[in-house]
Amino acid sequence: MQILKNLQYTYVNDKARMIEYAENLTKGVSNYELIEVKSDEVKFEREKLDEMLVNWRRSFDSVRGGNNRAPKFPMPNNYEFLMQYAWHTGDTAVMNHVDLTLQKMAFGGIYDQIRGGFCRYSVDSLWRVPHFEKMLYDNAQLISVYSKAYQRTKNPLYKQVVMNTIQWLYAEMANGQGGYYSALDADTEGEEGKFYVWSETELKTILEDDFEFAKNYYKLQPDEMWEGHYILQRSMTDTAIASLYNLSVEEVGYKAEVIGGDC
Repeated sequence: MQILKNLQYTYVNDKARMIEYAENLTKGVSNYELIEVKSDEVKFEREKLDEMLVNWRRSFDSVRGGNNRAPKFPMPNNYEFLMQYAWHTGDTAVMNHVDLTLQKMAFGGIYDQIRGGFCRYSVDSLWRVPHFEKMLYDNAQLISVYSKAYQRTKNPLYKQVVMNTIQWLYAEMANGQGGYYSALDADTEGEEGKFYVWSETELKTILEDDFEFAKNYYKLQPDEMWEGHYILQRSMTDTAIASLYNLSVEEVGYKAEVIGGDC
């Protein structure tokens, strides 16, 4: 309040000084944001990318995808670059790393298995326990990455991720006036991840006869609990689940949709 009073006093008693200061400040901000255009021709060489990948490869997690550390962020720009690099150079090892990462993220707790959409990052190296906030910019870029990966592989998992995430954006992030909210908070009613974690009792009550199917589909095992609750995740493809239960892949998808609707 005292600062505001001082500004008001100066404006009334020395208006010219205030105007001069405002003009200088505006000029300074404008000049600060100017970007100098380089006129020198820059020669682009693929060898520079190859050199960059030498060090980058050392950080690849060859078991779980992503980088070999925690926390793990989705980093969609990185994996779009790696996918493009692998495509143009024929580097199958890099492309396999991209696909491993995309599958592990889609199967992990970082991805909302019920509503779609990715959380901001995983606090562990397994993509299992997310920080439960969801960011608009992350999900927009991940839709692009998974779309291009589906275009390349026709992997139905990638298509499912894209469609479910788009549906989530329309349902929960659109403001109804042509815009989108930028994020969902990690906390609900003062509790982190309240709408994303489940007790076994809750799941048994909600799913009834489908609970046994959900145990395998969503990896509901005691050693997978986080703070006494389950974070829904997956370890098996729909094809593998179909074989386990002697169902068609379409039937597995239908049962998963029913479970999602119940939850």
